[in-house]
Amino acid sequence: MKKLYFTLAFAIGLIMALGGCSQSSSSENSDKKVVKVALSDEVNPPFLFTNDQNEPVGYDMDYLKQLEKSFRNTNLNIRLGKKKQIW
Repeated sequence: MKKLYFTLAFAIGLIMALGGCSQSSSSENSDKKVVKVALSDEVNPPFLFTNDQNEPVGYDMDYLKQLEKSFRNTNLNIRLGKKKQIW
């Protein structure tokens, strides 16, 4: 039950953070918005970890990919790292 509450709280917090971090993109598609998403590089399976190609995978990445699909006019710029290194 605690995992459910944690997951729901994480999802709500992520949606609120994404809503406040959007900006216009000056690249190829000027009509699309770019949302920067910063995630800790701390390994926390099954939520977030890296595969053999050093790509982030896990529940968090699956959720962000589905979120990006649901917002058609938005591109997610996902970065992993320590707080000072991310941006």
